Amino acid sequence: MVTNDLNGNPFQLGFVRPAQMMMFAKIICDPPLGQATVVPDHQQAVNFTVLLESSRVFPEQPWEVVLWHNGLEDREWDELPLEDVPSRDDPIVINTEGRGRLYRRYFSGSLPRPSRVVEPIDFTLKFRTSSSEPWKWVKDQFFLPDGEIHFQPKTISDELEDYIADPSYFFTVRSVPSDVPETHLWSLTADVSAAHDEISGLDEYRVGLPLSFTRWFALVRIWSPWLAPRHGRGKYTPMENSIVCSFLRRDGLHLVLLAVSAVKDVTAVFKTDSVGNVIVSAKNDSSAPGAVFVVASVGKTFESANAAVMYHARKLIRGEESTSGESKVEMEAVVDNVVDNGVKAEWMEGWYDGLTYCTWNGLGQDLTEEKIFNALDTLEKNKIQITNLIIDDNWQSLDNAGGSQFERGWTDFDANKEGFPRGLKHTVSCIREKHKNIQHIAVWHAMLGYWGAISPEGNIARKYKTLKVSARVGVPPRPGTLTVVDPDDIQQMYEDFYKFLQDAGIDSVKTDAQFFLDLIQNADDRQKLTKAYQDAWTINSLRAIGMSQIPQILFHSQMPTNKPRVMVRNSDDFFPDISASHPWHVFCNAHNSLFTQHLNVLPDWDMFQTSHPYSSFHAAARCVSGGPVYFTDEPGKHDIELINQMTARTSRGNLVTLRPDIVGKTINAYVGYDEERMLKIGTYVGGQGTGTGILGVFNVSKRPLAEFVALSDFPGVTRGEEYVVRAHTTGEVSGIMRPYDIMALASLELEVKSWEILSSYPVQAFTLRGSRGIKRGATKVAVLGLLGKMTGAAAVVNSDMDIAENGRLKVFTSLKALGVLVGMKRTAPPPSDLVDKPSLMRQAPISLVVPISPPLRPLTKSPRTALHPRGPRSQNASGSNPQTVPSLASIEAGEAKIKDHLEYFSAHLARATRASAPGPRLYSLDFVDLYQRNQHDHGRHFVIHQHDHPVAGVHYDLRLQIPKSSSISFAIILLIWDTGNYSVLPHRPPRPETDGELSSNSDDNSKQHQASLSESEKLHQAFQDRKIRLRLHGTRLPPNYTITLRLHDINNRHEQPKKPTRKRYRKGPDSSRRRRETHSSSDYEDEPLSLVNNTRIPDATPPPISEAPFERELQELEDEEVRLTNAYPGASNTINSIHQRQWYITLDRSSCGLVPKRDKISGSKVWVRKEGEGGELLGFETFIVRGRDVEKSIVTGRTADEVMADESVKGFVGRKGWRAVLE
Repeated sequence: MVTNDLNGNPFQLGFVRPAQMMMFAKIICDPPLGQATVVPDHQQAVNFTVLLESSRVFPEQPWEVVLWHNGLEDREWDELPLEDVPSRDDPIVINTEGRGRLYRRYFSGSLPRPSRVVEPIDFTLKFRTSSSEPWKWVKDQFFLPDGEIHFQPKTISDELEDYIADPSYFFTVRSVPSDVPETHLWSLTADVSAAHDEISGLDEYRVGLPLSFTRWFALVRIWSPWLAPRHGRGKYTPMENSIVCSFLRRDGLHLVLLAVSAVKDVTAVFKTDSVGNVIVSAKNDSSAPGAVFVVASVGKTFESANAAVMYHARKLIRGEESTSGESKVEMEAVVDNVVDNGVKAEWMEGWYDGLTYCTWNGLGQDLTEEKIFNALDTLEKNKIQITNLIIDDNWQSLDNAGGSQFERGWTDFDANKEGFPRGLKHTVSCIREKHKNIQHIAVWHAMLGYWGAISPEGNIARKYKTLKVSARVGVPPRPGTLTVVDPDDIQQMYEDFYKFLQDAGIDSVKTDAQFFLDLIQNADDRQKLTKAYQDAWTINSLRAIGMSQIPQILFHSQMPTNKPRVMVRNSDDFFPDISASHPWHVFCNAHNSLFTQHLNVLPDWDMFQTSHPYSSFHAAARCVSGGPVYFTDEPGKHDIELINQMTARTSRGNLVTLRPDIVGKTINAYVGYDEERMLKIGTYVGGQGTGTGILGVFNVSKRPLAEFVALSDFPGVTRGEEYVVRAHTTGEVSGIMRPYDIMALASLELEVKSWEILSSYPVQAFTLRGSRGIKRGATKVAVLGLLGKMTGAAAVVNSDMDIAENGRLKVFTSLKALGVLVGMKRTAPPPSDLVDKPSLMRQAPISLVVPISPPLRPLTKSPRTALHPRGPRSQNASGSNPQTVPSLASIEAGEAKIKDHLEYFSAHLARATRASAPGPRLYSLDFVDLYQRNQHDHGRHFVIHQHDHPVAGVHYDLRLQIPKSSSISFAIILLIWDTGNYSVLPHRPPRPETDGELSSNSDDNSKQHQASLSESEKLHQAFQDRKIRLRLHGTRLPPNYTITLRLHDINNRHEQPKKPTRKRYRKGPDSSRRRRETHSSSDYEDEPLSLVNNTRIPDATPPPISEAPFERELQELEDEEVRLTNAYPGASNTINSIHQRQWYITLDRSSCGLVPKRDKISGSKVWVRKEGEGGELLGFETFIVRGRDVEKSIVTGRTADEVMADESVKGFVGRKGWRAVLE
């Protein structure tokens, strides 16, 4: 069969019917079908956008789409034809399979806001191939239910009876001030009976029937320790008890109810009845009467109403602690613990941002130190640098070997002898000695000791007072008896245990089974143990990971903000072998974070495995969670590429995760797990209005999904501002959009188990020199973060943009880690050569990739002549073509001039930087800052270059700034071994001065004069005295590294040398027999470490060397102008230094913190580190300079060979025989 397409061209097809075409079409709508959309009161219309995709197997058709709705005043159904949108306005399309095999058409329209809104309006779609064909309903074709539009009112009623019907008359209802704008808040209080002996006081009250809502959401106690989300429509019918519930009302407002626990030993949860009433059930463990508190709030967003009830609950808990005096006592103990144990903010930063390995799933429950050693060795072999290690369950000493975990009790503090024969301290010492990258080590323990609590026959039971309690233990829980440490002794037990751990090298704990406190059956036991155990654990263990979500702990331990923030597990466990658990695990965490975001905790989404069918799914979820990242791989089973996407290396060589600033959580609380919708997790990085919104999008259903993601979905976007959106997995970048514009969308398709991370970046507009104005010729720029990282925007600490005096745009970006920094630049109109690139949408922006890591291509186009650092001479003596960037060779040769050396050379070094190079590093921005801070007459900058000279061999040059013009050395062909600032110390006399030799007045005057000088002036003066003491403050050199330079009398020439009559040459074979000059010993206690320029020039004339490269090198060394002025071209000799005068350099060991000591065996004097007043060691550890094959640039991380390769130096042959002194 032959037919025609829309352009009239013949199109061959075996069989074509309109119904067949519609059967294979696909429709996406925004606002979404099957979901509820809330329209704010200020929005006067609803914009609809529809994407219709059809197969190119069929000829393209003039499709029609109509919106069918009941949004008229009389609520009758009517249609709104949607208009075809020109292709130039198409949104970005992400992850579409076979996109080249599809026609893609967009339709849009606007539905005005009804003048009188009582109920939500419903809508659906119908479509057809042409006007001559019948309509097809999306509900019939795709089984998509109608969408809902809720229009919010301008004002919010402040009467609780408008939202909840018939609350119990036992409640005292009060309207209380809300800390959140545009919300109303109420407190409902009722009495709770006292406990009698072993029986808790129990009362239930009807909170009431929520009115006029369409959807509800609740966090329920899915089982004793954990929370989980539940969703529904119509009647409120969760099967489990809940602690918080929310209702989306027909008027678009949100009603949130919270049951507050831990006020006077009362635990509260919500239940329901057959009618749908919300009922609060309150249990009182105290022998005194108590009270139950329910907090209700109404707001225009779920987040605002949710925040209002949580903030008020925090006040209630704070008031309870203040009344009991508990808060003051606990905080005093916390402060003492901070002082005693040295807890610092940097410790928590290591746990928050460092990569963590946990032994649980990876090494199994039969844990031994050998398994741990092997796992860590394997990680190191695979170059996976972890910061934290968690030694999970089964390291402890337990009784009842062979029994289940609930039948075993804790016997002793130390590790079990079977798996750890030399004790926990030995294991930890071995780990810390071999794996220096591991900063923190945690061990697992249960709140009561172990799953079976305390062994009645163990050392712990002998040392501390114990108590037998009845509890429901096991899976499923069943009655049993546990031996526990008595509340009177629990404070001391925890203090002793954590001191033991600290002495063993453990600095943190993972505390599990905290929910056992809620399983104790008798009210009096539960009342005595619950707070006593929580407080003892909190006071003694700031460095902890909590592991339960029972109400008593959520409100008593985790809600108050007067304690240091701790990490707490956010959901049930990661179960690697249960396939169906993985989408649910991510879904559950995203919803639990709606509650836990308001606690004084950092939610921990649990460990996962990087080599697993759902590994990237979990990894992406951890990256957007805002919490720590743990993995529990089996040794050798690692996905290195996946780990690289989650982490980056700092300038100090540490591996960190790129954690967003805000806790990640679902952006729609009312979308259920079974609704076959994408889960969207929102988080944010940066300052308000200038940061980056991040959306992690996950397909948690069992079929492929396609949806729109609106720009307004991203956290932190501001109406009226411009943004671009980038997808992590594909690298696609959208056009510039504004929130709430009709086409401010991204079309996303996800297969089963698939995910995507989208980031919205703010765009700044500048009018640069030559543009025609902000509207037509504006240059628009955005910084997109590190390339190849799931949350690359989190690496950006700060980014400033400004127009320089020369009219050029300068972008200054500070990064917390290294990688490939990506930016976006677009100048209107967009370049035509990018319009049809398949990887970008139409009118896509230019991506400017600033490489801060390899791979690199050669930085110059043509190779240089071997052994000539400046390359071949250009025929154009004036330099390069003015329209091109001059080459590095021409600049270093003095043949080309540039105005901004810093800009040129810092960019050159940035392009050559190896982000993954280990060892200390000077961040590129810090390198620029170092130069700028010393760009004045009193600058004090130094550089140590590794110079791979073909004649003199490998040596290290120390270059010091004196005048402003010598502020930095841009000898790029040399490796920058270290750089920083210097200080000039006063010259030490060879022997102590006496009162007769120097008066106190002259001493004071000398000190005052010395203090008034700048460091460069001190250096000038010391140079004239021929004795210089320098302290070098670098990045690689250790602190207080001090050297002395002195000029011996025999080398103290006072005028520049005359031009030599003979050429110098290499030492001949008899040079070793020539008599060397000897000098008297130094007046200083330090011996010379090396000679500078110690090359002897013999009188005899050797045979000439025929190699042209050597001749050129010798001519360079003997350049007439350099010899006469002792200054390179462009520099000035302001201190009258003499050419090739030999100075001796020594290590000032005393100033470095070293002291002499007599070796007992050899009797010789050795220098050791001095002990400070507090017992700490001064000085520094021995370090070795290993030469050109090992040493790397402090700025770029390159070796000498990599420098040569990047600068296109070929055929270089260095001088042989250089050997590092390793003894």
